[in-house]
Amino acid sequence: MRNVKGVAYGPEGQVVSCLFCRIISREEPGAIVLENSKMVAFKTIAPASSNHLLIVPREHRANVHSLSGKEDADLVKEMKKFAVEALLEDGCPVDGVDCTLEGTSQFSFHVPPWNSIDHLHLHAIGNRQSMSLAGALKYWEGSFYCWSAEEAVENIKKQLAKL
Repeated sequence: MRNVKGVAYGPEGQVVSCLFCRIISREEPGAIVLENSKMVAFKTIAPASSNHLLIVPREHRANVHSLSGKEDADLVKEMKKFAVEALLEDGCPVDGVDCTLEGTSQFSFHVPPWNSIDHLHLHAIGNRQSMSLAGALKYWEGSFYCWSAEEAVENIKKQLAKL
């Protein structure tokens, strides 16, 4: 068995155990905020802002590099839409300000090898103004290590164009 970033893989590369899959199935504790048949949103253990959630698909996907095709581009779009709902469910509007508005929130993926868990997860960060400098650097969209949801979709489309 091989362990990679919270996931144990069997000899054939199959997922044997995954931290996020165990949270989804309630085998591990997790502060679940919202869920539907395809996705689960839960609070991260290391928040970068006052509202920081992880959006994970129920179906195990390794990371943004494992995404390809129109269905995966649509999945990323669905994840972002679900992230907005989850932030609102988490009480993200603060002092009457909708923290899901452009500039007040962020929806991003860490790019391997800078991802912490090898299960695809979108960071939904509300109230960006509450982030520290270290948090802002860690989640710096457009960098080589952190892509916005839109950048992830664009990279999938570029892959499709090459085919």
